[in-house]
Amino acid sequence: MNFIKNLKVCPSLFFMNICREGLADKSCSCLTFEHFIELDKLYQTTDTELNRLFIKRRKREKELEKKKSVLTTMYDELQRLRDDIELTEKLLRALEKEYYETRNEMSSVLQSGKLD
Repeated sequence: MNFIKNLKVCPSLFFMNICREGLADKSCSCLTFEHFIELDKLYQTTDTELNRLFIKRRKREKELEKKKSVLTTMYDELQRLRDDIELTEKLLRALEKEYYETRNEMSSVLQSGKLD
């Protein structure tokens, strides 16, 4: 990878050559066509790997989105259940209150000995 970092483009009479810096005599050593082919293969391999990683990332994002959707649905259902529990508790307290009131009325009536 250090080799690729040291690449530069240098002008030629007819086309641009890719050259490597850092030689002992500080001259530019133009790469051969075979070197260029190797660099192209490396680029294609890197590009293929990046595409593979991108596809893997996209797949993972879709999986996470599905999990998020499931968790959101579960959370909403949990909230509905909590609301139902609160309502049930309120109704139970109201019924309990009515039960004790009715029991006290019946007890009073039975103690007084008369029915309405």
